[in-house]
Amino acid sequence: SPWDSNKPQQQSPWENNKPQQQTTLTTSRPLQQSTWPGNPDQFTSWGSSQTLQGGLSNQNTGRPQQQPAPGIITQTQGVFNSQQSGSYTPVNNNQPTKMPNKPACIRSMTEVRGENVCKGQTIFYDDFSESSNIDQYKWTHEAIMPWTPDYEFVVYTKNDTTSYVKHKRLYIKPTLFPDDFVKRGTLDLESCTGLLHSEECRRQGATFNIIPPVQSARITTKDSLSFKYGRIDIRAKLPVGDWIVPEIWLEPKRKDYGSGAFASGRVRIAMARGNEILEYDGRDIGNRQLEVGILMGVGENIRARTIIRDKADGWWRSFHNYSLIWTPDNLQFLVDGQHQESLASPGSPLYRLAGFDEELGETWRHGSLIAPFDKEFYVTLGLSVGGMRDFPDECRSANGHEKPWRNMAVKAMASFWEDRRIWQRTWTEENSALQIEHVMVTAL
Repeated sequence: SPWDSNKPQQQSPWENNKPQQQTTLTTSRPLQQSTWPGNPDQFTSWGSSQTLQGGLSNQNTGRPQQQPAPGIITQTQGVFNSQQSGSYTPVNNNQPTKMPNKPACIRSMTEVRGENVCKGQTIFYDDFSESSNIDQYKWTHEAIMPWTPDYEFVVYTKNDTTSYVKHKRLYIKPTLFPDDFVKRGTLDLESCTGLLHSEECRRQGATFNIIPPVQSARITTKDSLSFKYGRIDIRAKLPVGDWIVPEIWLEPKRKDYGSGAFASGRVRIAMARGNEILEYDGRDIGNRQLEVGILMGVGENIRARTIIRDKADGWWRSFHNYSLIWTPDNLQFLVDGQHQESLASPGSPLYRLAGFDEELGETWRHGSLIAPFDKEFYVTLGLSVGGMRDFPDECRSANGHEKPWRNMAVKAMASFWEDRRIWQRTWTEENSALQIEHVMVTAL
């Protein structure tokens, strides 16, 4: 018999305790999820004439599955009644079946690609420890020269100088193009993720209409994970350096509430401007001030609802755990597991709390009270510089140096670039990078 227990079994590939695929077995009474040990030569599935060689087989492809860890089931004789049902009939009842103690799946409010998952299940995790490269199965790079809505002064690209893994950390770091290229060069992005045949994909420097002078990176889980409701925990060290902005966001998978840039919302999980000192209207809005919250809007009427936390020595000096608990009626933010604060109020639609009247609020009225944040979102990590939305006009950096551009001015990016001798000396190789130790999304 191919199931002879005296036959030496092959060494299990599960010795590193990393499960790969499991097969659910059932008897006449409900069983916990279980797996076959060892690597049997063959078995025959009742109700099917196919004999599967080399162990358990994938139903669709016929390729052998990886074998699970030994010791889950001690009984080694039996057959499947069908591949479809997965039911199992023991042949030899002399040996007891040992089942693992696995808690029952409790349905979660969290949805992943429209499907419910189990409460407490980790639906995404990356600690950047498996490789020196960014996992392309989890993360997708954007390749774009952004235009609306933020008009950042950067080019998002995929290269080893702006995004990489080092010492089990993700780094996203700004670098500068040469001055001559910025003013007179041509940049045509390969595999552009922006609007093709537009300035998001191709630009040529001329006079004050320069190429974005900063290279950076932005990665997303758009192609690997989108979810609705859950808990997200990101351990990060925010960057320092004048006019730098970290991007730790949730962005909508689809434009369910309209084509406008913020009609379907954006969640900011952590943002602190890179300027160590940035005075505006009598207060410091620089790196000492952490902002978390949401952005939503209709057309150019964009509003934020923000929670602010101050830290005397700034948010760039050490790693912190930035968390969001997202439920059907609220968005709650935590830092280092403390001071949980809510963004919504019971019974009041979020658009009112953000300052929209009933006419503009019509955009979200057909949704829930927290619309537009009642649809699937994905994770975005990146680093931007400058732009038209994060730095108010007339703010002043260290030594009273006024912001060198005016928002929405035609020459805004060129004015920023001409001031580089001032702001470039505040950037450092290590500390001006956004650093991420892990990203985890858990079902509630």
